[in-house]
Amino acid sequence: MPTDPEALAAQGWQPIQPDSFSRALGPLWMMRGERPAMGFIATEAQTNGHMKTVHGAALMTLADLALGYGVSIAAGTPNSATIQLNLQFVAAPQIGDFVVCYPEVIRVTRDVTFVRATIQVGDRTVANADGIWKFLKPKA
Repeated sequence: MPTDPEALAAQGWQPIQPDSFSRALGPLWMMRGERPAMGFIATEAQTNGHMKTVHGAALMTLADLALGYGVSIAAGTPNSATIQLNLQFVAAPQIGDFVVCYPEVIRVTRDVTFVRATIQVGDRTVANADGIWKFLKPKA
């Protein structure tokens, strides 16, 4: 998987700028379509500085955003909130890696959605995630 922004754009990845807290993750890339995904190019800013590996909180933030994106696609609404998120760390991404989360909706009910994801660098799984999202009523 390329880590050059021009090469990512040529493959269909679209840059997005997260807001608020998520801005700390840096520029994100989104893939729409049959297999939605969200990712970031790991920089020094997302690392455990002394170890030069991507910090677990960066992977958690990516999982939260990407799973929420999957929920919004499945439910057709952006109004949901994380009520549970589990992450299992498998390997440590490095500076320069393109870290990608692939959300998968398991079940949609009237009030909640169950989701899971793999977080990968290329073909290598670096984490697995699962969670539950609650639908919120739009604010009046």
